[in-house]
Amino acid sequence: MLTLYHDEDSLGTVVEALRRSGFDCLTALDAGMRARTDADHLALATQLDRVLFTKNTGDFRRLDSQWRIMGRRHAGIVALTNQRTPVGVQVRAMESLARTYDERSMRGRFVFLLNFA
Repeated sequence: MLTLYHDEDSLGTVVEALRRSGFDCLTALDAGMRARTDADHLALATQLDRVLFTKNTGDFRRLDSQWRIMGRRHAGIVALTNQRTPVGVQVRAMESLARTYDERSMRGRFVFLLNFA
């Protein structure tokens, strides 16, 4: 299973549902990262070797591009583009993603969660 870091945009019932499904989830709240920048969230997730899960697609897409240009590699970013996606669909898609990529193969990747739904 992937170990996940949830930024402030991806909190809510999905975290508990993912935990029940066997995912190791650390939230921005758990990590004391409230009101921090997106760059700070990505840096922490990378430092902890956790795949970052976000609904903030645009900003993290830009950060992913910046990191690539600088030759940096994060632990992976999973973006949810449709915030109205039911929690059950999100969990099944994350399970499918985890069957496709392990933590090692997620490094440096930016993926859209619903591509795995």
